[in-house]
Amino acid sequence: MSVQSRDYTFVVSVIQRHNPLSNLVEEVKGREKNIDVLVNNAGVSSGSSEVEKGDESAEQLSKELFGEDLVKWEDVYRTNVVGHFFTTAAFIPLLAATFTVHPGRTAAVINNTSMSGITRTTQHHFKYNVSKGAAIHLTTLLA
Repeated sequence: MSVQSRDYTFVVSVIQRHNPLSNLVEEVKGREKNIDVLVNNAGVSSGSSEVEKGDESAEQLSKELFGEDLVKWEDVYRTNVVGHFFTTAAFIPLLAATFTVHPGRTAAVINNTSMSGITRTTQHHFKYNVSKGAAIHLTTLLA
């Protein structure tokens, strides 16, 4: 993970639960004194909606939106927002250690989101777009 030596480590982990994240942090701590960059790249989308421009009647719109699957909303949020939050939180000590290991240098967190988080249209993916908007705001709050 050091910039000078150009050593990079890419790891994949389940980010929706604490145990895999804790194990991942311990594994990285066993190999590294710090991390310079954390990239949260997880993202999922689940299902789509027929709603796009609001041409439906109020009844049709309500039926379509209220018919969304709550479990799918929770799954999308758990990965796209909550997972990024807990991954970042778990790695704060290793990120902060960058300043100690490399005086004057600070670490960075990159949360990959999507333009879908700022677009005005649903693109037929309400839960995805809303979760990406939340991930963008999460990034602002963590900065």
